[in-house]
Formats: sequence, C-alpha cells, structure tokens
Amino acid sequence: MMESLTPKWPIQKKFLFLFILLYTFFYVFPFPFDAFPQFDFIFNIYERLNDGFVLWIGKNILHIESFQKLVFSDSGDTSFDFVKFFIFLILSIVLALTILLIDKKRTNYEKLQAYLFIYIRYCIGFYMLVYGFDKVFKSHFPFPDLEKLEQTFGESTPQGLLWAFMGYSTSYTVFLGITEVLSGFLLFFRRTTALGAILVLLVMINVAVINFSYDVPVKLFALHLVAYALLLLYPFFNSIFQFFILKKETKLTEQKEIVFPKLIQSYRKIIKGAVIVSFTLLFMSFSWENMKVDGDSAPKPPLYGIYSYSDSNIKNGKKLKQIIFDRKITLIKWEDQYEYYTSTIDTTLNTISFQSNKDSSDKFLVKYDFAENILTLYENDSNSIQFRKVDVRSFPLINKGFHWVVEYPENN
Repeated sequence: MMESLTPKWPIQKKFLFLFILLYTFFYVFPFPFDAFPQFDFIFNIYERLNDGFVLWIGKNILHIESFQKLVFSDSGDTSFDFVKFFIFLILSIVLALTILLIDKKRTNYEKLQAYLFIYIRYCIGFYMLVYGFDKVFKSHFPFPDLEKLEQTFGESTPQGLLWAFMGYSTSYTVFLGITEVLSGFLLFFRRTTALGAILVLLVMINVAVINFSYDVPVKLFALHLVAYALLLLYPFFNSIFQFFILKKETKLTEQKEIVFPKLIQSYRKIIKGAVIVSFTLLFMSFSWENMKVDGDSAPKPPLYGIYSYSDSNIKNGKKLKQIIFDRKITLIKWEDQYEYYTSTIDTTLNTISFQSNKDSSDKFLVKYDFAENILTLYENDSNSIQFRKVDVRSFPLINKGFHWVVEYPENN
C-alpha cells in the first residue's frame, strides 16, 4: 500500500501555524494594501472596527480608566498599543485552539503555510522599504534643527539625542537606509530569502537595541520585525547550523515554488514585477514628500535663524533674550524659558504675526527690518528692539566637518 504523499503535522505544529496565521492577520493586515489612498474607504472601516473592539475590551473587560487611542501620538508603545497586543495574542491563541478542535481531520496546512510565508516575506520587505527610503531621502532623521543646536546635552531627551546623532550625518543615515532597502528587496525573491532574512534580523536587532537604549517608543514594532525575521529564517536553521557551527559543507534548504491558480500562474512574473515596482514607487514617493515637509529639504521661513539680544530688552516685564525662527515653529526665550509660537512673516508689509501655541490669547503683531544681520522689531514708532543673527557656522557641530588627518581628537 502506498504511503500518503501529504505529511501529517503533529498537533503542536498545527496549533503554532494557526496562531501565527491569526496573529499576523490581526497585527499586520491590511498592510501593505492600505498604503494606497484609493483604498482608504475600505480599510478605514476595518481599522475603526478593530480599534473599537480594543477600546471596548479595555474599558469594559479590563476596566482601564481613561482608556483611549491617542490620535495625534507618534508613539507605537502607548497603553492602547500594549492592550491591543495582548488582546490579539490571547484572541489568536483562543481561535487557534477552536479551529484545531473543529478541524481535527485536517492533516496539515502546507499550502496555506506557503501563502502565509509569501505574505510575511512581502510585508516585511515593504516595511524595510518604508523605513529605508525614509533614511535614503533624509526625512526620518533630518539635520538637527535650530532649537537642538541651542540646546545643551543635559536638556536633550534620550530620543532627541539619538535623532541629533543620526540626523547630523547624511552619509551614515543614507548608508543605513540603503542597507534596509537592500534587505527588503532580497525578501521578494525565493533564492535570496535567507540572505534577506539574515540582513533584516541583524538590522532590526540593532534597531530594537537602540530603541530600548534610547527609549524610542517603537519597541513593540521593532520586536515584531525581529520575530518575523526569525520566522522567515526558520526553514534555513539546520543549513545555517551545519555550515557555521559544525563547519560542514551544506546547501540551503530549497523553498518549494508555489503553483498558483491557473489564471495567476500564467502571469505570475508580470504580477510579481508590477507589485514590487508599484509599491516601491509608492513608498519612494511617500519618503520624497516627507523629505520636503519634515526632512532636510523642508522650506525655511524668510527670517530662518537664531537671533540674540542684550539683557536690556524687556517686554511685559520679562527679559526677552532670544528668538529662533525654525522651519515649523518659532521659539521666544523669555528670561530662562522658551515658549513656542507660530509666526507668519509678511515680507511685503514687513510684519511678523506671533501666535502662542499654548495660550490663544497670547498673540501680537510687529513690524520689522532686517539688514546686515541685525533684526529690528518695532512695537510702535518709539519702541524698537534689536537682535543680532547668530552665525550657525560658529557651532562646532557644523564647522568641524570631516578630516582625513587628525593630529589630536576634538571630542568636546
């Protein structure tokens, strides 16, 4: 009697696969399809249902006070994110066990596993393109802004210190971005999957360690990418162990080519090429636009710069010490404290409108003149304040630059 050609999976393997399948659906989906703005109307509904479910559990089951999703937070480690993570974890375990009991007769999930690995390969690959292009086009880590140049090390947060370190060097940031983009592209092809997974693993372990070391609130996501890189490497563990540890001649385990439905199989290479090219161009365009809005190519206001003045300048009973016209905000230093403003500069009427970001009633309009690095603000015809523009090239961070030969290190 012939043996069955379909291998029978042990129950623990079936459970583990179902858990990974379900958790990936909850955590990753609908990425990368939601990257296209045309599909927003579909996936926004899914996201609202998803978030609504998590909010209901958090408020009614876990009884977390003031539980909410922070819409304008850039953090990926909020209370909402951690609750969502644990809910998805428990839900995936429960549903996997339920399916296992209902579908007891099924011997394996070989074909579904192959499709899942393809989805994970492409998702992780696209994630690496997103983060990689943001570095290549210098939008993720822009050069330190004027506020950062005036800030002391002690005043900087750990994440702010990291952003300044990364943003200072365009060459280093672009190098990291190219590495991430390369690792992503390697995952798109079966023959280079192992190399891509190793590269992603190394890159993401480094990112995870940095996130923990500098308290960057993307720890959960970084750990997920590390876990998925290990998952993609799983089929090659034995070959890697044989070669690197036992020093035996070996070859990587061949990944079976999937036979898709006939309609897809006939145009498989065309579809694959179109998917890779379209998403690559999409993510490149996102990073390019981000660079022009938040990166080194972001527009500067007409009076962009740092302006300092003497202690004799007094307004509203407080000493006015400094004004910084940065790319997006204006900082006014009253005595020893900065306050944030939004400024509108009219170069035709020579006026500046200041609006406090904290107090809506704190707003004022002044006329100005700027000549020979002297900025003069006029409150009225008889009262004016002068500021001298600081030459940012005087900062060692900017003027030291690169040197092949260094006789004595300057590590102040």
